[in-house]
Amino acid sequence: MPSGYFHALVVLVMSAAMILAGVGLSRHRRRTPRGNSHSAELSTYVTVIGTLYAVLVAFVLLSVWEQYDTAKDAAEREASQISDLLRLAGGLPEPGATRIKEAVREYAIAVVDEEWGRMAVGGRSARVDKALDALWKLIVGTDPIGDRAVNVHSQALERLSSASDSRQARLSQARPSVQTVIWVLLILGGVLTLLSTSFLETSSNIHLPVNAGLTLMIAFMLYLIFAFDHPFSHDVGTGPGAMRVVLESIQR
Repeated sequence: MPSGYFHALVVLVMSAAMILAGVGLSRHRRRTPRGNSHSAELSTYVTVIGTLYAVLVAFVLLSVWEQYDTAKDAAEREASQISDLLRLAGGLPEPGATRIKEAVREYAIAVVDEEWGRMAVGGRSARVDKALDALWKLIVGTDPIGDRAVNVHSQALERLSSASDSRQARLSQARPSVQTVIWVLLILGGVLTLLSTSFLETSSNIHLPVNAGLTLMIAFMLYLIFAFDHPFSHDVGTGPGAMRVVLESIQR
């Protein structure tokens, strides 16, 4: 089963469990009027809990969204720099130019076929490390002849350095940033928010749809946090489309 469907199934199962738990608790209590003062105190309590939880969710979601956006920019920037390097290689003397183009091709293939899948779990590829080292050795070892070749060689080194930095940024953003303690707060806070609504004095006809809607919304927000915290996963993650474009330009 694809990971996206698996995560969606987990969200639905947990949401259904929380809805059933809330309905069961509300029926077990057999709600009876307790007076306006008691109802007002409960409403205030639920409002405070809900507000604090909403602030926490909004803060974490904004943080992981920025991480997702940064990861996407790093991947696209790396592909653009590798594409520039490929074009600059044409201005270097042979046989170095051909070897550099082949090394760029091997790097792009390794990123698309191997490293992208490993980044979904925060990993990296030794094959890409090796391809990048080979690129550095080829370009540093190239002996440019003439002012034009020297200028092209200098720009090629600059692009390769930038691509290496972009790759490192991409790998750094692939690692989840939401710590375990934050997940504990998010999950327990969601459970507390949902269960607190079961103590409000409302009829079951009103409580069930309200509880179900609130549960699904909280579950959806937690799912988004998880997905954006894994910016290269198979759910909403960034794909290697930009690097595939570089591969297509090499093969033409």
